[in-house]
Order: sequence, then C-alpha cells, then structure tokens
Amino acid sequence: MTSPEQNEKGNESAGSFREGNDDMPVRSDENVGATRRLQAREMLGPKGVVQIEHEGEIYTLRLTRNNRLILTK
Repeated sequence: MTSPEQNEKGNESAGSFREGNDDMPVRSDENVGATRRLQAREMLGPKGVVQIEHEGEIYTLRLTRNNRLILTK
C-alpha cells in the first residue's frame, strides 16, 4: 500500500514535496497555482547579482554576459 505522497512505485508523486523533515508541509496539487513569479532583472538589481541564503548556506545568482542565469555556492 502506498501513502498519499507516493505513487504505485513507491516514489513521491509530482504533486507532493517532502524534504526529509516530517514537520515540513507537503505541497499538494492545489497549491501549485500559488507559486511566486519574480522578474529576474528586478531580483538581481542593477549589478545583475543577488545572494540567496538557504539553510545557512549562501548561494550567488548572477546574470552572465550571454544573458543566462548561473547559481553558484
């Protein structure tokens, strides 16, 4: 038998998201429409770079000369 978060193969379904912590909420299909959309140029600012902190780590998102985004740790 599979849980609601798993498909018949035992894998997590595309409509659910769980990151190893049982206290974390599970994303359901009904919340997909609530995804935030940001304009890269607004987020990156005039210098074309922004630092993002995630779980104590700092990541740098920058716009390259070829107009591509690159995320580095």
